[in-house]
Amino acid sequence: MAPAVTRARHLGRGRAAWNLVTGADGAAAYNFGRDGHWDTEKRYDWADEFVEVVRALWDSWEDDAFTRDKTAGRYIEATKLHAIDHVGEHFSARGPLNVARPPQGQVTLLHAGTSDRSRELGAREAEVIFAGQPDLESAEEYYADVKARGPVRRGSSAPSIRRRWNSPCGKRTISGITTRPSIRSRSATPRTSKSK
Repeated sequence: MAPAVTRARHLGRGRAAWNLVTGADGAAAYNFGRDGHWDTEKRYDWADEFVEVVRALWDSWEDDAFTRDKTAGRYIEATKLHAIDHVGEHFSARGPLNVARPPQGQVTLLHAGTSDRSRELGAREAEVIFAGQPDLESAEEYYADVKARGPVRRGSSAPSIRRRWNSPCGKRTISGITTRPSIRSRSATPRTSKSK
């Protein structure tokens, strides 16, 4: 996932995003070599760790790792590449990623869902969250809940979460929420995985 999205981001000059879907459709399990769908908690445990690993891989290259110095015969500066050494419950990855980090450092992450775990994941990781609600009041409650979770999850005291639009769609109200600027800093410090 990390190299595929990174390559798409490079080809599109930063115009690619990742829609993080944990899924509720039992048939999707067959696409992952499983006979049945995991329960919600296991799917979100897997997703939490997956996002952690992918983000760490994206940060395994520093922005100026490519020297492209023909005179010295050096294409990259090896000290600007970093192993992530992730060993977790679901994934193991040494890193670094086998392609340079995305043009803006990280890839825009989108997420949709209404469960408690979905709201946590969206508030913590996604730049854009979509959720369908039965009415405007429910949409406002959803927005307030995600907004309350966001600053705490990211360690910020000032929420940067704002409602982008509420639009009636049939009998449902579709809420769109942005949780932070869509382009992360290119100069992000390379991270290592928290899990060991």
